[in-house]
Amino acid sequence: MDKATVVSVCNFPILNEYKPQLNPSFFSIEAAEEGSIAVLIIESPIEYVPTLDYKSVVRNVPAIEVARSFCRDWIDGQLCTSIATGALPGLFAIDGSFTRDEADEQFPGEITIARSQHTNWANNLVKMADDIWSESPKHRHISDSMRNAAKYLKLDRAWAKRFEAAAQIFCPACRSVIDSKAIVCAKCNCIINEEAYDKLRFASR
Repeated sequence: MDKATVVSVCNFPILNEYKPQLNPSFFSIEAAEEGSIAVLIIESPIEYVPTLDYKSVVRNVPAIEVARSFCRDWIDGQLCTSIATGALPGLFAIDGSFTRDEADEQFPGEITIARSQHTNWANNLVKMADDIWSESPKHRHISDSMRNAAKYLKLDRAWAKRFEAAAQIFCPACRSVIDSKAIVCAKCNCIINEEAYDKLRFASR
């Protein structure tokens, strides 16, 4: 099976990137822990290509093509990026399937570049947030990306005080995205919080 890997140094998850023409259509990657990386392994998906007679042709899309598209499309939607100054989210695609440890060992140069670019991007976001806060100190004007940037750079900013951990997590069984306070996964019924589950009482029907 054709596979590719997305590597991220981002300190936040990227959830449910949508590729409507593909099956599967949604792709997510976890937050990278401090000093580490996160990986998303993509298997070659199916693409439905419409034809002139209102039918469709099915083809397998190369996994590396999807992985690069995942990175490119998400990065293109972010504020304060600059290819010229190397200010980009720390996200890149590599051909083949790699665990976190394997990618960390085999691609140290690419990871170092990603961290440098991510630091530059985070600095740009912090500068924008500082400017916004100086003119209008309202938390609603500060984006989660800006708060994530301050956290990544370990900066103490008044506008970043309301930063909270992501409210969504991955189910350990089916890997679907669920509420961090969920007791049972709504998709596969895996018990997430056994202690809380044991305390629940259900009325008989």
